[in-house]
Amino acid sequence: MVQQVSLVSSIQESQLQLILETLKSLTGMVPARLSTYTVILTPKFPYSPEFQTGKVNQIEQYKMRMSTEWKQDVEEPIDNTIELKDFELFNKKHLEALNKENRIWTLQISDVPLAGKRAVSSQTLYESTICSTDDVVGYLDELGYMPETQFWTHGYKFYRNDIVIAIYRVFMKQKQESAPNSKENTAAATNGSTRSDTAIESKNTDDMKIELDMDIDMKMDVDTNPESNLETKEETIEPETRLELIDKSREFFIKAYVNVAKMSDVENLSRATSLLEHLKSELEGLIEFSIPNRASMDSRIGSRLASSI
Repeated sequence: MVQQVSLVSSIQESQLQLILETLKSLTGMVPARLSTYTVILTPKFPYSPEFQTGKVNQIEQYKMRMSTEWKQDVEEPIDNTIELKDFELFNKKHLEALNKENRIWTLQISDVPLAGKRAVSSQTLYESTICSTDDVVGYLDELGYMPETQFWTHGYKFYRNDIVIAIYRVFMKQKQESAPNSKENTAAATNGSTRSDTAIESKNTDDMKIELDMDIDMKMDVDTNPESNLETKEETIEPETRLELIDKSREFFIKAYVNVAKMSDVENLSRATSLLEHLKSELEGLIEFSIPNRASMDSRIGSRLASSI
């Protein structure tokens, strides 16, 4: 568990090079690569307590983040999109390939930031690392969670004293129709039928399948007959998978933060606040830091933000 204090901002794409050069001079380092693939997980069995007058509900369920390194070299987005070359999509088919690479996953649950008038945002984060597992999907199923959505982050990272300065943009899978080769699917496409881009299916069976991408063939229970398998492959053509920027204005998001080991460590929390305030003062006029909206960082199941996803 860490207590994270932070400030955020955003810049236009045209300002990026100036910001990078300024931060290089300020930190004395070239930017490190910031590239992550994140899956948002939600409880399979949401808890709905009975609210009674005069009683405060002390039981909360939270959505969870599961992140790993996104190893693809990202080119400059054209028409706000890029091609997803390594197909890091959260389903059984592609997770099998990721597991062979011994990927390290980080699970994170974030509490709602502290309320009140503050100079910086202060939020409690709970993290755990999955170093090795043969079945990530099965592991999550045992935890009682299932995937809900996914996104990719790419940008730059600087370090100054205890401050981490992250500059990045967020991508999501572009909505598109599949490119089938079978006559049935061609007829369905002619009739205007489309397939959902983010369908989630979770079953408590031995052949549980979790799907977040209906555009890619994800059949796991194939016929054991080799000829039948070959026929299936010939009938299905995987479409090009592209990612698109969430923010069509192509802006970069900036987050400056400091992690403090304990929420009760008043001295280091005060020091972290001072460091961020000093950074804000140094970059004033170039980067306008502010406190993020507290409601937008609420990952509780019953929150208005979580309910709207």
